[in-house]
Amino acid sequence: MTFNADFVIPVGGCRTAYRAPHLYYIVCDSVIYIGETQQHPVIRWGQHLEATGSFLRASRRSLQRELLPNSTIKFSAFCLEKIMREVSPARWKMASQWIEHQVHVLLSNSPVGVRYNIVSDTSRTAPICLPAPGLDLVAKIAFDRFRESLNCNP
Repeated sequence: MTFNADFVIPVGGCRTAYRAPHLYYIVCDSVIYIGETQQHPVIRWGQHLEATGSFLRASRRSLQRELLPNSTIKFSAFCLEKIMREVSPARWKMASQWIEHQVHVLLSNSPVGVRYNIVSDTSRTAPICLPAPGLDLVAKIAFDRFRESLNCNP
C-alpha cells in the first residue's frame, strides 16, 4: 500500500541525536494515534507502518477497513526537553508516558477529539502519579502545539 506522507519534525525542536523522549502523533483519514518514544520518532513511525504496526492495526479496527490507498498520513513530534533536563534518564519513559496520557485526556475532552477518532490507548501504560513537577504544563504545551499543527482552533 502506498501512502503520501506529511512530516512535521519536530514540533518542539530537539537538538539531540538518537536517544531522546518524544511525544508524537500520526493522523490519517479520521483517525489520530498519539504515542511516546525514547528514540527518534521517524524510527518509531516506520514501525507503525509495518503490516503488524500498532497504528495500522488500530486504524483497521476503528475504521473496520484498511486505510485508503494513497491516503495522506501526517506525522508530528514534540521533543520533551524538560524531561531530559529535569528527570533522570531511568525515568524518562515513565515521564513521557504520563505526558502521553495527559495529552490523550486533553484531546478526548476537546473539540479536536470530536473531529478525530483516537485509536491509541494509554489505559495500560499511564503512570498513576506525576513523575516530576511541571509535566502537566509540558502536556498542555504539547497538546496546544499538536492542535496548532492540525490547524484546529481551541
